[in-house]
Amino acid sequence: MEDDGINSKASAEEISAAITSLITDEFFKKLVAYTIKRLLFQFQIVYDPDKGFKGNMAEDIVSNLFSSFLNDGGRNWYKNKFPDFKKQFYSALDSEISNIVYGNFVKTENIEIDDTSSVIDFASMESIELYNHCISHLEKSGADIDELLVFECIAKGMARREIAEELKIPPENVTIIRKRLDRKINPLRKQLESSWT
Repeated sequence: MEDDGINSKASAEEISAAITSLITDEFFKKLVAYTIKRLLFQFQIVYDPDKGFKGNMAEDIVSNLFSSFLNDGGRNWYKNKFPDFKKQFYSALDSEISNIVYGNFVKTENIEIDDTSSVIDFASMESIELYNHCISHLEKSGADIDELLVFECIAKGMARREIAEELKIPPENVTIIRKRLDRKINPLRKQLESSWT
């Protein structure tokens, strides 16, 4: 493991072993679904299963990200920040999705959208800023992927049964995840009442 004074980087062997133990068909499908949901919930982009998003297929985004961890000079695993490689991978996936979206849309001040099925609501940048602040707080509070997905659904105004259908989980699981989420949201709510009113 390398240490640059700030971040402890895993060795190539550690990354390879982590990926080998992590990747299964089921987990790969979960990552693809996560990518599609992230496009929808964070960027209001409706993913086309036939064309992808601007030619980027969700399966390719995930595959390329795995490869980027294995390539020399590619992505690193910072073990001090993410002891669990799975969390490092989700963080990298969020970053990759943002890079793809902003690479397609935020090239100049004059933003042109030529595909009406892929829409970003730039009119509500304040809402996006607030939403991103909430996500960042929840991640720092240790929210897991299930909690973040449920939060995103709640932010879209979805009811418990709708969330269950969207995430393909029983409604009872939504309730359990929501209870865990509430413990992390309460401090955030107090913070927002003082700083975002």
